[in-house]
Amino acid sequence: MKSVRRTRASLLTLVGMLLYGATQNLTAQETPVVVENADLRGHYVLPVKMIHSGDGEARRFGAAVVLEVIVSTGGNVESVHAVDGPRKFFSEAESIERERQFRPFEQDGVPVRARIRDWVRIVPPERWAQTRVAFPEIKNLNTLRMFLSRTACFGSCPAYSVEIRGSGDVTYRGGTAALITGEHHATISPHAVTHLLQAFRDTDYFSLNDEYTQFVTDTPTYVTSIEFDGHKKSVTDHVGAGVGMPDVVTELEDKIDELSRTDKWLHENTETWQSLITEQWNFRSDSESNRTLFASVVERGSTELIQQFIAAGAPTLAMNKNGASPIVNAAEKGDLDLVRRMLGKQAQPSSQLLFRSLRAAAHSGNVDLMEFLISRGADVNGASDGPNDRETVLIAAAARCNKGAVEESLRYHARVDAQDYNGNSALSRFLESCPPSADIGGIVELLVSARADVNLKNDQGRTPIFSACWNDRAVTLLAQAGADLNARDEIGQTALRHCFVHPEFVKAMIAQGADPFVRDRYGQTAAEAAREMGLNQVADTLEAAMEVDAAKRQ
Repeated sequence: MKSVRRTRASLLTLVGMLLYGATQNLTAQETPVVVENADLRGHYVLPVKMIHSGDGEARRFGAAVVLEVIVSTGGNVESVHAVDGPRKFFSEAESIERERQFRPFEQDGVPVRARIRDWVRIVPPERWAQTRVAFPEIKNLNTLRMFLSRTACFGSCPAYSVEIRGSGDVTYRGGTAALITGEHHATISPHAVTHLLQAFRDTDYFSLNDEYTQFVTDTPTYVTSIEFDGHKKSVTDHVGAGVGMPDVVTELEDKIDELSRTDKWLHENTETWQSLITEQWNFRSDSESNRTLFASVVERGSTELIQQFIAAGAPTLAMNKNGASPIVNAAEKGDLDLVRRMLGKQAQPSSQLLFRSLRAAAHSGNVDLMEFLISRGADVNGASDGPNDRETVLIAAAARCNKGAVEESLRYHARVDAQDYNGNSALSRFLESCPPSADIGGIVELLVSARADVNLKNDQGRTPIFSACWNDRAVTLLAQAGADLNARDEIGQTALRHCFVHPEFVKAMIAQGADPFVRDRYGQTAAEAAREMGLNQVADTLEAAMEVDAAKRQ
């Protein structure tokens, strides 16, 4: 279950990673291999214990003890030394760290002795229900249901649920970011069922609070539950450690994953393909569930697994109700060979599927793949049949900062001023999406040469100059192309007023002649708004420009 545990380990070490900047100047011990900036998420073998303390000051947000650790080639802790954090917890943190086990660190594929920096978090004391409730004796194993669900997070956390019955039957339902989506079935041994039931009993499950929740966004919520003989109990965990959730809850969650073997569904392993064969999955089915499953496998699976699906007759050219398709996902990866195999000698794909595949190829930046799809009939000016989807091939290429893909789209006369759902053109999407390190000059020049309207307004009345906040180099290019630097949006703001928090953009706008005297609908100039926000350096720059401008007018 290492893959499932990596996500949990990332949550447990997130705050600790933020402490790295404060400890990076520590003197490193000499070891055979130094693992700098080690990402421990893939190396923890759980459970990862924490320090539970009632010391509110020690538990301030981000509190942890930082440790320098030597890990053996087998993943055991050889030595540990606390180096930062509340000193009163150094000894306890070192004791916890000595008990930790790691997946071995490797160099060139060979396990090595490693020096790492690790963290032990400091969290509130464990909280239990006011009344301890003894775990009931089970009378009828056929009534037993044990359950775990996890929601998605901001990132790659898979959403799924798994239910284990007393008979050993396992029902898994995979959702967002899981490799295997939909409902699938398996069985585990009677011994595993007994072991899992004992894990609930050892947790003193009926004595836990029903909920351990923090107001934290973008993290998954875990729900465990058990029922038998009319008894029923569930526990919700949303970053529960921070509000006193006992460590045993996390251990139970991981034990459910381990004994129900969810990893074969969540992340590809040696059991994944065989598990589908064993449950006699219908790979040829044109059902919504099978189309969604294959699309997910193409997006997240290995080449070998994808080829096994294709050989089993999976519908390569199908789309589910949300427009997801295996061939579109293959194009998104920029995999020309896989797209060729998927198309093969099959009947001509629909124009909608070809368009979505071409747009995905533009996302990837693979010009050869784009050329191949166009040769098969994909229309660079096609449109999605999704009611809220107006992204074109050119917009897709520009938003991913792919000069080659932009050039390829324009070579086939892509509509340069087509607008997405929010009214943004390819030029605006490029400027708002791409970092200053992108080929600003090259792509802006391509779009302007294709007669992109530099004053085209989006649904908020904003022109491309509003999207250049982070790309001050684009200001000169837009000005030279005739952009109105004083264009106003729906609330009367100019780009100078809208983006005044970015000093280099302000300087570039002033240099190109933007009017610093323009007021928004609330009567504020950019200088006044900057001063009000405490951006004094920006306010000084704007006021100096106003003085120069006023002197010129006299």
